[in-house]
Amino acid sequence: MGKRRATGAVEKEARRQQILASAGELLQGWSYGDISMERIAERAGIAKGTLYLYFRTKEELFLRLFEQQLGTWYAEIEALAREDAGTVQIPAAARAISSTLVSKATLVRLHGLLHSTIIPNIDLETTTAFRHRHRRMMSSLAPAMAERIESLNEAGALRLLVRIEAVVAGLSWAGSHPASIDSSFSVPGLEVYHFDFEHELTAIIVALLNFAVAGPAGQPTRN
Repeated sequence: MGKRRATGAVEKEARRQQILASAGELLQGWSYGDISMERIAERAGIAKGTLYLYFRTKEELFLRLFEQQLGTWYAEIEALAREDAGTVQIPAAARAISSTLVSKATLVRLHGLLHSTIIPNIDLETTTAFRHRHRRMMSSLAPAMAERIESLNEAGALRLLVRIEAVVAGLSWAGSHPASIDSSFSVPGLEVYHFDFEHELTAIIVALLNFAVAGPAGQPTRN
């Protein structure tokens, strides 16, 4: 007896979330290249043909997973920003932002895959629609960050979010080393290649915040 297809809107959304969760689970133990649509379908407990009713390609599926996880991260940052009244200084803000990302290994890996692998293999229409949704997500978060972080305005907060994501993409390999590579860092002379993700990200966010507050020409962004 074949697997039954979801029919109602609620059931279809539940299955969509099941598929995304299954893809995220696979990404924790497999390389992106080794994750096929067939493997995702098997993990989700559905037929491969059913999977294509929800996502046309693997790249489209993982783009949606990235967007979903990014939204969760943004919501956590916004909750922290609105937790108390008053402003926080740059070092404390940087620590708070980086701490929210440390436990999100899948999102970190997806940042690294986004521009190198996912978006280059997606059509322009899908990419543009994603960019618009991404921009709206950042625009929703920026006011809370500007209100909470000392001397930061909304324009600076938007630039900051774009730059943080670029940095995370560059640092993403640090969170996905096989044990064999991690052990090589203990070899004398190779210690320089090892760094602590949260510590490095915090330091870079401090620099980015200082730049966002000062502005490109060294002028304050808030009158």
